Amino acid sequence: MISVAMCTYNGEKFISKQLDSILAQTQSVDEIIICDDCSEDKTVAIVMEKLKISCVNYKIIKNDIRIGVTKNFQNAICNCSGDIIFLCDQDDVWKNNKVELICNKLKKEHEILLVFTDADLIDENFSVFDNSLWETIKFKKTENYSVLDFFEKRFVTGATVAFRKSLVEYIFPIPDCWIHDAWLAVNASVYGKVVSISEKTIYYRLHSSNTIGLQRGSIIIRIKKRWDKLDASLEFRLCMAERVKSFMDLNGNKLSDIEKGELEKSYLFWMESYMLKEQPCFKALKIILKNIFNGNYKKFNHGLFGVAVDLCIRLRKIGVH
Repeated sequence: MISVAMCTYNGEKFISKQLDSILAQTQSVDEIIICDDCSEDKTVAIVMEKLKISCVNYKIIKNDIRIGVTKNFQNAICNCSGDIIFLCDQDDVWKNNKVELICNKLKKEHEILLVFTDADLIDENFSVFDNSLWETIKFKKTENYSVLDFFEKRFVTGATVAFRKSLVEYIFPIPDCWIHDAWLAVNASVYGKVVSISEKTIYYRLHSSNTIGLQRGSIIIRIKKRWDKLDASLEFRLCMAERVKSFMDLNGNKLSDIEKGELEKSYLFWMESYMLKEQPCFKALKIILKNIFNGNYKKFNHGLFGVAVDLCIRLRKIGVH
């Protein structure tokens, strides 16, 4: 049985086309579970009108209060009955062979717990960008993914993901510091196998209302954005440390000594980065240089971009504007 877990919030502009693309799959889905996070537009009405005349089973859950993307997806997933669950955003468009392609992969290799794919990028008007999702984030497909890969770079996009429901019995509830797709992927690498498929299975929409989207612009523009929002940058560093800790708390006894050692380095790196604002200038610079020479910025925080942001954090503390 195949389920689709879709989350919605004020999605009236694009939801109809997304539902059409799901219903037009070469391999039909069995049910669509929709959790709406207190939409204030016509999203729910459009969904009901579209699905009540379809042949697919469906369930619409309307939250009483807003709970956010991750908890909303967790709720949708927990209400799915299928053995295979596809995550679904409200504003993308699926290519018509997505379900068939991914299900065939899962049927052939029973050890696979989670699959993710590449995607074409589109704008609000469905104009397709030159670069694909993977090209934009500079992701290179490999055959085997380790736990550490998912901490060194985020490359699994939930809108392209499908997984076996057996995964969720090990890992719910999702810790507050994690995003749903990253949590599913890293844990799937512990309990089974994660596989990537090079085909572009969806049109992934980029627009101003994306809750979670791609970072775009030059490195200078991105650094300026971080400078203007350094408090958020600091909270991100604390969040990354908490992610490592929560994962280790759940899976520490299932990891190799090498994996444990690398994750301990990652935790220390993020905590040191978070605490830079409290360190004397000389000590802060020493910590930054140590992490440059140890390769930790390259492994854990986007290389020179991460260095630049950490320097900004310390400069901001001493009043440089």
